[in-house]
Amino acid sequence: MVTLTEDGLSSPRFVSKGIFLSDTRGSGPGDGILTAGFGDSIVARYDTDASLDTVFVSEVPSTGTIAIATPLTAPDSVLVVTVVDSDMNRAPFVGDTLNVILTSLLGADTETVVLTETADSSGQFTFAGIAVSDTRGGTAEDGILLIGIGDTVRALYADPYGVADSAETSVPTVRRATPSLLLLNQATYTPSETVSITLSDPDRNRRPRLAETVTVILRDPTTTDSETVLLTETGETSGIFTGLLPLIKVGLPTNGDGNLLVQVGDEIRAEYTDAYDGSETALDTATIVPDPTPSAISLNAETYVVADRLVITVIDLDQNLLALAVETVAVTVFVPGTGDTETVVLTETAAATGGFTNAAGLRLSDTRGANLEDGILMIGAGDTFSVTYRDPDAPSDSATVAGTFVMTFSTSALSFEKAIYAPGDSVVAVLTDPNANVDPRSPDTVSVTIIDAARGDTETVELTETTDTSGVFRNVVGLSFEVSDTPGVEDGVIQARLGETLTVTYRDLFDAADLALDTAVLELSSPIALLHVDATPFTDTTLFLVTFLDRFGDTIPDLELLVPVRLLSFTGGTGDFTSRSETIVSGFARFVYNKVEDAELRMVFEVSAETFVAGVILSTGADSRLLVANQPENGTIGMLIAPASLFPDTAKITVENFNALSDTPALPPLIAIANNELGDVRNLTSLSTATNEQVRSEHQFLVRIGGQEQHSLKRSIEVRITYPDADQDGIVDGTKIREQNLQIYRLDEDLGRWNVEPGSVVDPVNNWVTVEVDHLTIFSIAGGAAVNDLNSVTVYPNPFEPNSAAGHQYVTFANLPSGTRVRIYTGDGRLVDEAFVAAGANTVRWDGRNAAGRAVASGVYVYVLENGAERRVGKLVVIR
Repeated sequence: MVTLTEDGLSSPRFVSKGIFLSDTRGSGPGDGILTAGFGDSIVARYDTDASLDTVFVSEVPSTGTIAIATPLTAPDSVLVVTVVDSDMNRAPFVGDTLNVILTSLLGADTETVVLTETADSSGQFTFAGIAVSDTRGGTAEDGILLIGIGDTVRALYADPYGVADSAETSVPTVRRATPSLLLLNQATYTPSETVSITLSDPDRNRRPRLAETVTVILRDPTTTDSETVLLTETGETSGIFTGLLPLIKVGLPTNGDGNLLVQVGDEIRAEYTDAYDGSETALDTATIVPDPTPSAISLNAETYVVADRLVITVIDLDQNLLALAVETVAVTVFVPGTGDTETVVLTETAAATGGFTNAAGLRLSDTRGANLEDGILMIGAGDTFSVTYRDPDAPSDSATVAGTFVMTFSTSALSFEKAIYAPGDSVVAVLTDPNANVDPRSPDTVSVTIIDAARGDTETVELTETTDTSGVFRNVVGLSFEVSDTPGVEDGVIQARLGETLTVTYRDLFDAADLALDTAVLELSSPIALLHVDATPFTDTTLFLVTFLDRFGDTIPDLELLVPVRLLSFTGGTGDFTSRSETIVSGFARFVYNKVEDAELRMVFEVSAETFVAGVILSTGADSRLLVANQPENGTIGMLIAPASLFPDTAKITVENFNALSDTPALPPLIAIANNELGDVRNLTSLSTATNEQVRSEHQFLVRIGGQEQHSLKRSIEVRITYPDADQDGIVDGTKIREQNLQIYRLDEDLGRWNVEPGSVVDPVNNWVTVEVDHLTIFSIAGGAAVNDLNSVTVYPNPFEPNSAAGHQYVTFANLPSGTRVRIYTGDGRLVDEAFVAAGANTVRWDGRNAAGRAVASGVYVYVLENGAERRVGKLVVIR
């Protein structure tokens, strides 16, 4: 709405001050600006009389400008163009459009792009951009502008409403830096081949309408020949260039003659430098190899044995790849019999010879090398193997040769698994004989013969190889020993007796001269050290339980049910045994005596070939027990007699002779010191140091309860030690010691000396010395030779203290001639007691009592010794 004002007081004409007309502003009513576009009609209407008038909006010419967004354009980028031309804002309420033509010189391409006004009435026009490429867009108006490297891109704008209004701009294209890749078509060439070279370098595609060329240098540094090779682009826009150059091996190195001179073993080099970027280079190399030649293979022998080495030689000249280096090839060795395969590397004998060998040779074995490719060829006797060579560069070139492995005889070794077997043991034989390993793929078997010549029993036993290839054979489940006098040939059990020898023999079936054997002895696993006899009285019979024990007091299981126990003889008593032979069952051999009486029996038992002496005191009341040490080869027998009720059933009672004591390293030196000290006493010698046979008389008497040694006892027991007097002449065999002079001594382990045990009694019939003790330790016997005078008399203990802690029982007058009269007087000359040294004895004892049997009082007494014309007087002190 526009207001008009009368132009005079009485003028009929009304005029307005004017209204602003725009094609970019005033889009709202009543804002004082009339918006109109080029060509619009403006109508003025006066509503009073409906009169009107019309005018047209004409163009205000403007000059358009054009610009490209980037000053440089590279291939595979996007080109953006902007145009500013206000008179192209034809419709102020919509975005107008205009066209721009893009052209390239080298690409010879034209593309028309449509620009759209950035706002309804901005007068500025642009678009999202057009793809620019040096490999795509070869067709006009295909939406891609094809350009070349160094090309100029032009953008042209012409105002369609203004003949003289146009604008133009241009930008140069720039090089796209891309890495190049140079490749030779082979890694190796023979001197007669042609080298094909391929270069990939996209930024060398400078003219997209033309296949271009580049140059590459191909040279051999060894021959110094160098050639320039022209490579041509494979397509107008590929960026990939190829070319060829023949190789020759004769002639002189002439640069630029179109042929490259090479030698076998040389490395040729292809080198490229981008002419537009000197820092961009590419390189590839190849090696010159000989022309293929047929190969040949040979072996160092036709047949082989275990100790041999397989040496292989291959001649293949075309595998001399490096003229100045020693090279290698590989061959395959295969054994069909074992399935073993080994790859052997052969080394060229010298540089450029083309001859290859394994100088050290491949090890052949029928016991080792079961794994493939382990460096050892496993092969069996009689197996044939093949050796194959294939040229790695010429698959059709191969050669094969064969050889044979023959048996190697070896000396066998045969042994029993143990040198000593016990009854019931499994007997295992072990044979080592490598040539008996005939089939290395599975365990072989051999047979051996086991013989007990004494019984006449023969058993054939099959031994199985411990592994497929060990050459060691054994029987997994062996024969067992049965202690018997009756042979059972080939029954799977060896009948033998203790102490007998077993022989195993083997004869090699492939080598009659190869014979092997070994022997073993049947013995107990633990030697019998003790014979334990219990006697239990019943109503009219007495049951003897005989147990054989080892040195620790344990039963020996080897004897169970296998070894018969024979009662060879017995003395004492008035009855007899219902059976003289029994088998040990549950640890005991049971013998029945047909009497119940008070008697002392001495019995001799036999187990296999060994004999054992035992004694038992029978009683119609409580039974008694006697333990006897096993008769050693060079020693005496120690015996212990104790009431059965003194020890619990769990007690282990043992008597160990000197051989067993040697297991405790500290005891033998201590005993030796004590024996030497005893020898310093006049006419007193330990039996162990006096006999010609070096009889050992030392015995340790032990009682173990719950593993603890018991030294002090609640009641007295009897200890016996035997001595040798086979001719019963009263002289200990091999010595001058009179048996009547023998006494039992105990070892003081703290001082290393022997102390006499008072009350020793000699039994000249059974040849043993007995003493009662209430303590257990190591005991021995000692005595003196016959005495003819009173020069070596000893009297001990002096003073005599029967009631003190010393516990003296007797005063001993030692080293007296037989028949010597001993008298004891009080200080005032009254006779107290007298005695005579018995015939064959050198000792007499006084118990501290007078002739009436009453104990004498404390005081000083006088003893008088008389032997014929000799007389000696001394003093004796008694302290109560």
